[in-house]
Amino acid sequence: MKTIYRIIILSLLIPSIKTYAQTDSLYLVDKPWTLHDCMEYGVTNSLEIRIKELTNKDTHIDKKEAALDFLPAINGSISTTSSWGRSVNPETNTFDNVTTINNYYSLTTDLTLFDGFKTINNYKIAKIAEKIGLSEEQILKDNLCLNIAKSFSEVAFTKGMIKITHEALNNSKKDLNYTQVMKKLGLKSETDILEMQAQYLSDSLNYIKATNDFEKAELNFKTLLNFPTQQKIRITENLLVKKSTQIDIQMALTNDLRFLNAAQKVMKSKLELRTAKWQLFPQIELQGGYNTSYIYNPDALHNQGFWNQLNNQAGQYVGVAVSIPIFNARHNYHQKIKKRNAYKAAEYQKQIIKRKVTDEIIQALNNRKAAEAEYLMSEKKAEARTKAHAANRKKYAKGLINVLDLNKSAVLKAQAKAESLTMQLTYNLKNMIVNYYQGISYLDQL
Repeated sequence: MKTIYRIIILSLLIPSIKTYAQTDSLYLVDKPWTLHDCMEYGVTNSLEIRIKELTNKDTHIDKKEAALDFLPAINGSISTTSSWGRSVNPETNTFDNVTTINNYYSLTTDLTLFDGFKTINNYKIAKIAEKIGLSEEQILKDNLCLNIAKSFSEVAFTKGMIKITHEALNNSKKDLNYTQVMKKLGLKSETDILEMQAQYLSDSLNYIKATNDFEKAELNFKTLLNFPTQQKIRITENLLVKKSTQIDIQMALTNDLRFLNAAQKVMKSKLELRTAKWQLFPQIELQGGYNTSYIYNPDALHNQGFWNQLNNQAGQYVGVAVSIPIFNARHNYHQKIKKRNAYKAAEYQKQIIKRKVTDEIIQALNNRKAAEAEYLMSEKKAEARTKAHAANRKKYAKGLINVLDLNKSAVLKAQAKAESLTMQLTYNLKNMIVNYYQGISYLDQL
């Protein structure tokens, strides 16, 4: 009876164990991957982005340390010394041959009252550096998403070319078989057979080439995603995204992360220049401390108690320290000049990026407009070539056209379909770029 129960329990557990073990495999193989899925996977598994995330964590720590610089510096110290020979006898306060063990305790603190606004500016600089780091991380993600979209389109194109070349191969095979039958009936010549065989072999070669191109594109795609090389990936074929409206160039410019980063770097350089200017002035610190000691003389008949000595020998001090740059004033002056040059360079770089991004936005709009027109025209052309080839096949069957005209019609149809597929993918990418400049991330478009 127990054996029967065990068999029943195992029969229930084995399917669930198998399903659990195959979860990841099913997710990678059987699930059709959309472009959005590929982008998410690529961003999550990108090693470059992970490195940037670690760098940003360090920048965040730098900001915390800059904030802690506002607090006073507190230091404590404990030291122990053993001395022998002639030294001051702590009991008689005279020189004597004595062996003593001395313990010293101190607690000191420094509070900066004025450092040329260095602490404040350093904190502001750290905050800007953190923002720049996060923006740079987002730029890495956006660039990766765009590259994934391009590689995805390449895979989709080569996959589409397999279908186009396979269809052409099937048609040429049918036409070859038909021509061979007509040859036996005396309606076609040997030349027609040879021409049709040549077309069939050409279509076979194109099919093989399309298959090889697909495998190459798929491998490059997996590398970009950091996807397992031996694992299969099946992508969807619905690529078109919704068309966006026209762009307000000034608004798009102010939202561009590269331009925002350039503006942040200008602010950072300006703060560094201000700090360098104030380093030519004196710095003021408030200092305070507490110190005491305990002395033990092993030769003495009696030593004061530990706590009594700490109380009796305790001392405190409070002071103000002023640091005036004299010999290093020239160095500080040179630093100020360097920071001023860096500030000007950052301003110039901002203007360069502004012009570059503005030109890219205008070019993106023009590219999308041209790609849309070419895509619509290529669709009509492919449809016309498909109908024309279907008509030519009927004419060939009736003997109204020769084999050369039929083969030419087949080639033109395949070329038109390939061109239409290329224009479709190109328009999709150009449209995504325009949407991105409009402030919609690549992931949010899909």
